[in-house]
Amino acid sequence: MLEMVAKKYGEKNNLSDKGTLAKNLRLMADDLKEKTIIDPKTHEDVMRLISDTRSMVSIENLQRILHSTSQMPSEDDLITMWDCFEPLIVNALRNLQPSSK
Repeated sequence: MLEMVAKKYGEKNNLSDKGTLAKNLRLMADDLKEKTIIDPKTHEDVMRLISDTRSMVSIENLQRILHSTSQMPSEDDLITMWDCFEPLIVNALRNLQPSSK
């Protein structure tokens, strides 16, 4: 879902594809902050998560889990991941909705 949202958000907002999920998420988070769609604290939290390479909710670890046949996150880990990325995903999806006039 993160990859699809980052791709669609980038396309709609004319952001260049940076080639990796982490870089595209950073670009999306920066754009959302610049447009004041997310506040500076949320942006800081998201940037920390995207840059983190050792936690369970890191992008690197998430991709490792998704492409593994033997690793499976616990329910608590999945809830933690959602809690961490929810503000970014929800606000990006809201931005993708057509404007009502």
